[in-house]
Amino acid sequence: MKKLKGNSLLLISELYRKLLAIGLFVLMMFLAFSSNKLIGTIYDLAGFEINIIKSSKVISIAIIIVAFIINVLVAIGIKKSRKTHSKMLLIVILAIVFIFISAFFFIYVKSKYAIMPIIINILMLIGAIRGMSDIKQKRSRNSK
Repeated sequence: MKKLKGNSLLLISELYRKLLAIGLFVLMMFLAFSSNKLIGTIYDLAGFEINIIKSSKVISIAIIIVAFIINVLVAIGIKKSRKTHSKMLLIVILAIVFIFISAFFFIYVKSKYAIMPIIINILMLIGAIRGMSDIKQKRSRNSK
């Protein structure tokens, strides 16, 4: 069986981040064009206590915009690190942070489908570590 290189694992996590960013953009558009009462109802069904229905729409859109920007920046960073093999340590740190966020989400939701972000973030971590080892091997070959 052929081993997966760090670049292919980073490609998988980059595609995941891009799909997540597209999903967040669609969710942002849904929130922008939906009524305040609908968003309040969704929060109520999710178990959150929000008394101010009008501000729930603004808060939701702000959270989604921040998540969208973070995911786009991470996807761009992964793409640059795949091509130039730079900023791999940043990708490792982001992967660890995203694993913790995904684990918290998994504990909160308690669904078997919520394990997928954890797996993809672990692939991102493994890919970044393998990319760092590839850089180290290339540097040692060039110095000889």
